[in-house]
Amino acid sequence: MLNELIDKETTSKLLTEIYTDLAKPAVTEVGIALGTIFGLCNTLLMVIALQNEKAKLKVQHNLEIYRQKLNKIEKENIQEVIPEIGVPVIEKLLYVTDESLVDLYTELLAKASDKTQCNTAHPSFVNIINNLSPKEAQILKFIKKNFRMAMVEVSVVDNGLSRPIEKISELILSEEFYDENTKAFLSNLIGLGVIEENNVLFADSRKYEFIHNRITETYSQNIPLKYSGVLNAMKLGNFEFKNYSLRLTEFGDLFLSACTNERMRTDFYHLFYKWSITPVEERNKLLSEIEKKN
Repeated sequence: MLNELIDKETTSKLLTEIYTDLAKPAVTEVGIALGTIFGLCNTLLMVIALQNEKAKLKVQHNLEIYRQKLNKIEKENIQEVIPEIGVPVIEKLLYVTDESLVDLYTELLAKASDKTQCNTAHPSFVNIINNLSPKEAQILKFIKKNFRMAMVEVSVVDNGLSRPIEKISELILSEEFYDENTKAFLSNLIGLGVIEENNVLFADSRKYEFIHNRITETYSQNIPLKYSGVLNAMKLGNFEFKNYSLRLTEFGDLFLSACTNERMRTDFYHLFYKWSITPVEERNKLLSEIEKKN
């Protein structure tokens, strides 16, 4: 049967294939977190991945990233990953090559391996990553870093009538982020429930002015003179702009907190978890630790 489950002996052999020295403490901890997970994964998929040298190197690379993240967790806090997260993530790490997606998967796996942070690792986050392109992962981090993203709804005015034509994001100003699929990227992120439209504007209006100017210049330079009507109005720059923004939803914020190394939220949780189990007489030391984080 192709999908029969791997037994413990096979699991040990697979770990040996991936990590050459099982005696290393950090590798032993991987075994604690993932031992039974390997036993639930698709046998055929794993065997194929480890028999092909190029694929094997990719698996080793991906799981080494996970091991390094696991190494930052206190040993007594390492726990077995729940299969609802562990199985699909491990199977993805057998073949995913993009580093931004690998980072999301391994961070989620590391959070699920930590007793003090596993509450942030929801199984639905696996499906979110599955539905992200590498560029969308970068856009999410961009919004997280800048708190929101400037957006402009563009209408063209012709014969006294205003006609909506498109929505443009501030990514149009960035060669790193902007390409012809940007609209699809943002639509997908909205559909996944991780970002949403918002009427709160940036305090610095120049960001919107830059977008307005880029839109006007683009249409002016690319529409031939021979056209009339709406196209001529666009070439002449007869636009109306409605400014707004995109921001992370609460769900999107939780997703990034669980799947990126921006650990502020989970660091605070970790400290207050320690507070709850710390004897009263030892809490002053922990208070100073919390103050440093603030």
